[in-house]
Amino acid sequence: MQIIRGQWNEQMPQVFEASRTQVNINIRQEARIINGVSINGYSYDTVIEDANSLMYDDDALLQRAINFEADEFLRSTDWYVSRFAETGVAIPQEILDMRAAARAKL
Repeated sequence: MQIIRGQWNEQMPQVFEASRTQVNINIRQEARIINGVSINGYSYDTVIEDANSLMYDDDALLQRAINFEADEFLRSTDWYVSRFAETGVAIPQEILDMRAAARAKL
């Protein structure tokens, strides 16, 4: 799997693309300035599934995408935990809160 962050479209994206190998998550309304004009649209992240995605029902596929994103974030911030364990330098509260939120999604 891989994740593509920060996509944007004027149209509301579907959670599942037709092939069911792409799952759009974190869909939120967002206006962007394009050529000096404010355009309402949607930002979202896309998780690209492997060919085995057809094995899963929609709920399980969506949860796999959410788990993948949460796990990716936890891995990317593990260095804070290692630094704290090795040196005692505190982990910023914002990072602790985001890590707790990511673990709650799993």
